[in-house]
Amino acid sequence: MANKQRSQIYEDVVQLLKKGSFTTLQVAENTGINWETAKNAVETLTRINLLTSHEESGKTYYTVNEANFLQLRKDTLLGLPLNAKQEETTKALLSRIKQRWQEHTGKVISKTFLQKILVRLVEENKIQNVPYGWYLFGECAVLFTTEEDITPTKKYDEEIDIIVKDYAKIANTNELLQTYYTRKGNQLYLLRLNISNILMEPFKVDSLTTLKKTVRDFLFNFPRTEDNTEIVGYLNAFASMIFRLVNHKNEKEMEDIRPLLNDTFSSLWESMATYNLYHSLLNKDWYDLATLQRYYKLRTQIVQEIVENYLNVLNDQTPTLEIPKNDPINKFKGTLA
Repeated sequence: MANKQRSQIYEDVVQLLKKGSFTTLQVAENTGINWETAKNAVETLTRINLLTSHEESGKTYYTVNEANFLQLRKDTLLGLPLNAKQEETTKALLSRIKQRWQEHTGKVISKTFLQKILVRLVEENKIQNVPYGWYLFGECAVLFTTEEDITPTKKYDEEIDIIVKDYAKIANTNELLQTYYTRKGNQLYLLRLNISNILMEPFKVDSLTTLKKTVRDFLFNFPRTEDNTEIVGYLNAFASMIFRLVNHKNEKEMEDIRPLLNDTFSSLWESMATYNLYHSLLNKDWYDLATLQRYYKLRTQIVQEIVENYLNVLNDQTPTLEIPKNDPINKFKGTLA
């Protein structure tokens, strides 16, 4: 898979198909992905009724099913809307933080550092009109990028400088996330980071033991609610597969499927983080429930379809055992065509 998240690839495909009808090959050529990835994307999006298809001259053309799409912004999480004041306030603060960081460190700030400084500034000073929540890498603003020129606000320079000096002591993004999650007391995100770090390095006997234990802890730290039962099912299935794989495969066999494990976990985490964002934006003054649900449901259709695909592929690698009927792994006995 390319460096882009699978869901981002799907978004790129959708943006292209909003412009007109394209074949799978044309989708691949216009989005810079390979044919197999393009094929999986258009078939998945068609299956969940976000695309329609028609035959012409012996070729299948795909286009967006506009009836099932909202107006999605490209610079916000979930494509959520922002009012003028929210956009202006967020952009002005982001722009000023960028300036103060560069003046203090002589370097361009990374997106992760930028977002963490922004959220801390907003929380400590009770700044209004900056929607934010927990997502893939912790708390961040709904508006995650601002490329155009905008007049930065100097109102919070003293407060920004204090936070910039604190975060400038942190060596890298991994240390930043460890520090941030620890300060926030968020064990789920700490465990997610630990699992990702394990999956990024070649396996050793002790790291496989640690992986199994960390996945177990991760499993029990994700809250169970009435509206996330499907995600909990994916998590249970993933954990079940990990336990079986570690128990029955040797170090080399596990290393052979490490990229698949990493991609599967990343897709699972995106589904969980999408729910975390939705849940952390609830009961705030920024969005009404109906608006949040519409944007969340549209996004979650895509990410959950991706999770299921990966879990099916991973299940093909899982040793065949006598599995109890109530084991969540049973949902993923099929394989991708």
